[in-house]
Amino acid sequence: MAIEVKITCCKCKLTYPFQMFMEGKGLPYIECPHCGFGHVVNFMPTDNFVQKHTPVEVTTLTLADSDDTPWCGKTEGKLFLQSGQFTSTVKKSEAIIGVDNLPTGITYDGTNSPWSGDERDRLYLQSGQFTSTVKQSLGAKDVSDGDISWDGTNTPYTGQADDKLYLSSGQFTSTIKDSEDVSGVDEKPTGISWDGTDTPWCGTADDKLYLQSGQFTSTIKDSEAVNAVDADPTGISWDGTNTLWCGNDDDKLYLTSGQFTSTVKESEYINAIDRQPKGICTNQYLLRIGEGAAGPVYAHYYQQQQAA
Repeated sequence: MAIEVKITCCKCKLTYPFQMFMEGKGLPYIECPHCGFGHVVNFMPTDNFVQKHTPVEVTTLTLADSDDTPWCGKTEGKLFLQSGQFTSTVKKSEAIIGVDNLPTGITYDGTNSPWSGDERDRLYLQSGQFTSTVKQSLGAKDVSDGDISWDGTNTPYTGQADDKLYLSSGQFTSTIKDSEDVSGVDEKPTGISWDGTDTPWCGTADDKLYLQSGQFTSTIKDSEAVNAVDADPTGISWDGTNTLWCGNDDDKLYLTSGQFTSTVKESEYINAIDRQPKGICTNQYLLRIGEGAAGPVYAHYYQQQQAA
């Protein structure tokens, strides 16, 4: 008997034979021959997953990019790519002081790095992770010490001038599709993200992590005070299981269990790199936007009879 394993690409939706590579990205990975989209492999197909002659959709697999952590620092005016969740290794950094001296937020869209800058109140789309090429920029309505994210279609961001969460069309247009005044919840919204259903954000007035329903309603589904951990939360993200956030008080990156518990699973002191961490994201883009293990990512397994 021979086992043929096929993977359906979660980006272009075309199917291709499973072929694992071991070098070039730090971890075993597969790469779609149709569109070039890659996934880190953290599973191995075995006979236990195969039903004879019957294709099986396995929805519990986690197919995603690497778990590296992009963040930005206001002191040095740089974008950083921290290895994993978290190690002390900075895999890449890019000085952007010639573009905007005060980066306040960063995200990852699977290919490029959107970020926000407070000096010029603009949203930027930096090529890759990272090159010096800025592919797009837009003067935003309110980026005062705010963060940025990407939901696959639109750009959520925060602004402290009007204490609002914003949803800007695309990457980027001047169209604001929605906004939500959160001054009654927290007068200093800083970080923002998207989990596929709701909007995680954080604020430094009350030092809390918040989970806002949708994009956006006035409903706060959950919140967690983090002042005992770090009294200045400045960025937030989601990896499908845990909440990444950064704090400017103790200059650390944090990994908090779920949405939200009081359990801090991991933290990394980054004061020697930058004393003002502002935005944070994860390279696990599909898991972050709810299209990873629980979303439309499938592996199709086939068992075929070898020719005599």
